[in-house]
Amino acid sequence: MSLEHALDRTLRLIKEELNDGVTDAIILEMLGDTNVVIASNAPNAASHSAQTAIVTTAMLLARCGLNVWLDVPDVNLYEPQPPLTSSKLASGLAEFGEALTPIFNLRRGRPKRCHVAIIIGNSAYQKYDAELELRLNCTAWSGRVGSPVEPWHATLWPFGALTASAIAAGEAFKCAMRRLRPYARSMDTFDLQFHCADRYCVSIAPEETPLPTSLGAIDIVSAGAVSNAALFSLLRIPKVNGFIRIIEPQSYDLTNHNRCMLMSIDSCGKQKANDLLNYARPGLKLVSVTSTFQDAVANGSLGTLAPYVLVGVDDIPTRWEAQAQAPSWLGVGATTHWCAMSSCHFLGNACARCLHPYDGGDGAQVAPTISFVSFWAGLWTAAYFIQALVGSSTVAEQAFIAPTALDSAHGIWTTQVAFHPSCPIHGTSTPPA
Repeated sequence: MSLEHALDRTLRLIKEELNDGVTDAIILEMLGDTNVVIASNAPNAASHSAQTAIVTTAMLLARCGLNVWLDVPDVNLYEPQPPLTSSKLASGLAEFGEALTPIFNLRRGRPKRCHVAIIIGNSAYQKYDAELELRLNCTAWSGRVGSPVEPWHATLWPFGALTASAIAAGEAFKCAMRRLRPYARSMDTFDLQFHCADRYCVSIAPEETPLPTSLGAIDIVSAGAVSNAALFSLLRIPKVNGFIRIIEPQSYDLTNHNRCMLMSIDSCGKQKANDLLNYARPGLKLVSVTSTFQDAVANGSLGTLAPYVLVGVDDIPTRWEAQAQAPSWLGVGATTHWCAMSSCHFLGNACARCLHPYDGGDGAQVAPTISFVSFWAGLWTAAYFIQALVGSSTVAEQAFIAPTALDSAHGIWTTQVAFHPSCPIHGTSTPPA
């Protein structure tokens, strides 16, 4: 096992911003020498929400190849935090990190030199002489970095914490990337892409959106990075129950470690859908289908699709096939380079083929990716699903997220999906009055 192999997709993405000839060794040295400490005192780390933020931030950054240090108390976990197997916070993360050594670095303690300090709530931080300090907090459905300095707000609800983690991971990674600025292909573009921000807020759903405990029946097409992120998010709902069917023919390999949030050291070589069955719990049933979605539809093994279908693939024809099966609701998450997208579609509304009427795929088998971009796509799709499940949203919508530009006017935009005249499903339809 090698870090270079595990981070192959991330290295490809980083190299897009650098001059030709910059070696993997140079990039890996920069990543591995960047120390990020996640810090919290016991009161701020007591809630399920704060523990979700700590675990998620640590995993996102470790999967980027950064050197992650945990200065957090070893409190009991309020709820399970998969893929951790321990019931303790700090030691559970450290055990998971130790199993991933030498691929990734995730350990307890404090570095001698700290580049980024990520502080939970109003925990003390004066002991860190960091280049960048990110103070996290959240509400039920929004995450923020920056002031005001207050105790951790949310208690049980995980989605604001997941959002704060996604923000923090992107900002910490940008701090690391700036160490490669001398190699930038374009200084102006690099500076726009990777300038660090320490104060902004992102909301992924209206604050009044209730949090369900029952997910009902869901089909998830793909068990890759985006679907991993969506399931990772849904598994954080306290006492969650439901029925989830996961449709995926492929097996994990080492290169999946850089972005698949539910992947453990034992996952390599195992079929992705079967490996995810480990996260079933009383009341939450997981079932695997180890064939392609198209084959399963053709041979009739799927039967009727669940009313809610989440699709986590970049392949546009697979989205079309899922939409053609006419589920009541379809959510799509995908990525391209540094950007994530998510969309939701209701029966009778503009569909996934209205949004993407043409297959623009280039057939590339190895796509450049990074953990926090894939995570944004899965998280946003999970949030769309929750809003549909509780009846707070009934209109097709799309979101485009640029995680390295969240503090700018172009970082996030959302809009309703319009009917497309070339769509074979809705080409002769008009939007309802």
